[in-house]
Amino acid sequence: MREKTMAILLIFIGLLLLLSNFGILSGNLFLLIISAIFLFSYYRFNRNIGFLIPGCILLSIALFNILQSLYNINPVYIISFIGFGFLMIFFINSHKKESSYAEKYWSIYPGIILISFGIILGLISKSPEYMRYLFPILLIVTGVLLLFRSLR
Repeated sequence: MREKTMAILLIFIGLLLLLSNFGILSGNLFLLIISAIFLFSYYRFNRNIGFLIPGCILLSIALFNILQSLYNINPVYIISFIGFGFLMIFFINSHKKESSYAEKYWSIYPGIILISFGIILGLISKSPEYMRYLFPILLIVTGVLLLFRSLR
């Protein structure tokens, strides 16, 4: 049964790729369909997180592409949208009762880091020229101070 489902899934993805290559299917719709397939597979195959991770990441990328085409968002914010994809993984997967603490909460950390990093990069790209150099210098100075403090 599992091989049959995998075979159908591969045929369906191949058909989507073929339709995309002929220009019948847009890139955003293709990403939405592929992410829906992964999310459906997550629920179909006993909530296997191996399907949830690409489903949420692809969904966040598709949503970014759609919003960028509508509102002309700075491309650097895709990092934040991928972070929101990791947070979606946490919210969808947190309902599993038999999960360990690490298995349940691991996706919060890359989510928060990516969201923060994307926002910082977006702010740096809109800031005056001297601010572009000030932030990396602040990071280097902070790292050096932490290094010296740990050596004492």
